[in-house]
Amino acid sequence: MSSQRTLMCKDLLEAATYGRENTLTQLLGLNGGGSPDSTHVTIEASNNAPNQTENLQSATFMGNTVLHILASNGHAELAQKTYMKDRSLLEVCNKGGDTALHCAARYGHSGVISLLVDKAHELQHNLEDTLRKKNKHEETALHEAARYGCEATVQVLITEDLQLAGEVNKNNESPLYLATIEGHFDVVRLIVQHLCNREITFAYYSGPRRMTALHAAVLRSTKELQSYIWYIRWYGIRLNFFKRPQRKQTGLDMANELLKLDRGSLAKRGDILESTPLHYAASIEAYSMARRLLNHDASLAYCNDSLGLSPVHVAALKGHLKMVVEFLQNNLDSWELLDHRGRNFFHVGAEMPNNIIKQLLKIAGKARSTWRELREVLCKASFTRDNDGTTPLQIAARGGHRRTLRALLRKEWVDFTLTSLDNLAFSYDQSNPQVSQSATDESYEKIYQHYKNLDQVVEAAKYPKNWFHIYSKEQDPPESSDALATKIQTIALGSVLIATVTFAAAFTPPGGYNSTDGTPVLGKKYAFRAFILADVVAFVSSFLSTFFLIHLGTDHSGSFLKRKLATPRLLFATATVCMVLAFALGLYVVLAPIRKLFSIIVLLTALTAAIQYRYSKNSLRWGPHRVAPYIVIVLVALINK
Repeated sequence: MSSQRTLMCKDLLEAATYGRENTLTQLLGLNGGGSPDSTHVTIEASNNAPNQTENLQSATFMGNTVLHILASNGHAELAQKTYMKDRSLLEVCNKGGDTALHCAARYGHSGVISLLVDKAHELQHNLEDTLRKKNKHEETALHEAARYGCEATVQVLITEDLQLAGEVNKNNESPLYLATIEGHFDVVRLIVQHLCNREITFAYYSGPRRMTALHAAVLRSTKELQSYIWYIRWYGIRLNFFKRPQRKQTGLDMANELLKLDRGSLAKRGDILESTPLHYAASIEAYSMARRLLNHDASLAYCNDSLGLSPVHVAALKGHLKMVVEFLQNNLDSWELLDHRGRNFFHVGAEMPNNIIKQLLKIAGKARSTWRELREVLCKASFTRDNDGTTPLQIAARGGHRRTLRALLRKEWVDFTLTSLDNLAFSYDQSNPQVSQSATDESYEKIYQHYKNLDQVVEAAKYPKNWFHIYSKEQDPPESSDALATKIQTIALGSVLIATVTFAAAFTPPGGYNSTDGTPVLGKKYAFRAFILADVVAFVSSFLSTFFLIHLGTDHSGSFLKRKLATPRLLFATATVCMVLAFALGLYVVLAPIRKLFSIIVLLTALTAAIQYRYSKNSLRWGPHRVAPYIVIVLVALINK
């Protein structure tokens, strides 16, 4: 039942808010009074002057009584006297369903709660029902204290009634979960200490969507650890170098406390998608947290979620290399874990564009013994087929992930008894609609016949072009040794000519020398400095190109020559561009004093020819020759400055 309450007068509201004891004594008569029945608040404004009893039973528009206001503002002694005047006020709820204990807990006034609880015991007031009262969010006072991190308030409430820790709100959040997700380590430790030696249920550490407090600790770990590191880096070193910053407790510390409650189910309990805390750690790359959970229970690595994904699947899905390596090193058989489609972590990684497979294969090629063990695991994983008979190589081809494909197309990482070349080309064709327009069954047959040699496939995969473009070059037979030798001779001849011309130009500068001191006449000109620098770059590039070609002229196999010929070609292209640039600058520095406009036209014409060579179809895709003119101009500008 509920009774009507008058609207609280202004004087009483101000006195309760600011703790004016004399005014409250006058308005409430705190030395006496009875104890009306417990009620919910209904407000009714009155024009009559209120007496002490009416003042005591009055409330604000939101239903807050005098005890609510005193508790919210931390006036402990006045709240105690008011409670002794009318014990029913402790049971009254405002419009939000909050009692005075809720208000005191929300604002961290542990002294108010402590005095009220002690006085209630003296008056033999049964507090169990009062402490367990819930507001409109179905939260007790302990929820409020845990959320806002008031350790002293939590200590009072949980000591008075331990069952409060097992109460959940309408989101199924326990006080322990709220303290963990908000990062209040001291509160977490306090609650765990009280629950350690007792039989507890899921409700004591439950959270929303069937999460647990351990899930919350994982979610807190990465953010807090990073903020602590940045604090040391910026504040500890730059602003407070001689004073060591106090370490902030992280989610890992809270997880260590929560694991004390684990009776075999906390760490393995999944959320609504059956994801365990280790799944969460793998997803957000909480490396230290994952290692702690695995040390606690190694079998956590074998738990699957509702999609059949294990933690190593999740780490591969997110592209977290360090996490995947940690799982594989701690549980060598974790590569055998399959999801609902029969795929291991290698399949999942090949499906994603995060290049996790390429990075794994790269570190597996190292000579350390630990990496050799990982290499064996990856070999087994790369040969596995899923429920549809698809290998990781085919999945990468279907997704069009070229870097993963190039990493997988090595002798130790691919088995063409499981994946034929025509199927591989078809898989890649599915991911490239522009290729499929020109592809036919006959062309794929030619692809298979031409590239059935694995070495040729590996060689072809090094070039950044689409699969069909590589495979359809059956009309271009592999270059013979004679053709490569001819190409080497041609580049060598051009390199020698450029080296000769640029060497001579260095000692015969435009404008000649001064007869008095032997210095160049135009040496102080900006364009002359650019000419000298371009000439030097051209000479050095042509000399290095010639040197490499002489080395290649020794007895080497055809595949070695073809692979190593790219370096002298780049150097030759750079030398050519810089020689043209030096020629243009030489003409400019000579003609500029007499024909300024004509010299500019000559310079622009030569630069246009160099740029045309850089972007022509016969030029290389990338090389120093593409940026050499800009480098020369920038360097000269810096030197001149």
